[in-house]
Amino acid sequence: MAVACKYQALLEGQWLELGQANPRTQLKRPDISQKGWAWTMLEEILVKKKIKPRSKRKKRVMGWASFARIPGGKKYLKN
Repeated sequence: MAVACKYQALLEGQWLELGQANPRTQLKRPDISQKGWAWTMLEEILVKKKIKPRSKRKKRVMGWASFARIPGGKKYLKN
């Protein structure tokens, strides 16, 4: 899909430049429907379901942050 958008943008930009370079000439747009990048199958665009459902992350339980929070830990800080 991204490739098709890229080529379509390039084609439109070149078409505008060509029209500006030849203002008095009647130009006919080429048929791009037969180009390989100009079309895609619907199945390629649709979002597919995941095979395995997303599992919930387990929250990590953090340990003690400091001796001040441990019961009896303040005595270690004073020494």
